Amino acid sequence: MLRVDHQGKISAGEFVLLYDGICVLCESYMLFLMKRDKKKQVRFAALQSNFGQMIKEQLEAQGAQDLDSVLLIDSNGQVWVKSDVALRVSKTMSGLWPMSQILLILPRGFRNSIYDWVARNRYKWFGQKEVCEIPSAADRIRFLE
Repeated sequence: MLRVDHQGKISAGEFVLLYDGICVLCESYMLFLMKRDKKKQVRFAALQSNFGQMIKEQLEAQGAQDLDSVLLIDSNGQVWVKSDVALRVSKTMSGLWPMSQILLILPRGFRNSIYDWVARNRYKWFGQKEVCEIPSAADRIRFLE
């Protein structure tokens, strides 16, 4: 179990999404989620940030791998990677997005093979940025640095 502590613990029912801050696709996903997370249950950090690097080091020390594109951590310290991230976090979104959790019935290996294919090609297809952008001053409170 991961210990997440950055100026206090994650509140019950809250998540932290760590994303590749230089990947255009990953950042677009973060912005997409931010707009649909009406209850503001998800907080964000780029993997390249100090907080992101601290979490990544903790996970690597515990033997975790494949930590280079997106991670989701809940208030209990449970960590999800790859295809599980989008499906687990969809329950925080407005509209019909929570229904996408039905895809959890598909075998993880199948879902992750599709995820890995997109992840391998994400820079080629969508590009990279020099730095991660933080949307607005009002949303900065949702970011862990």
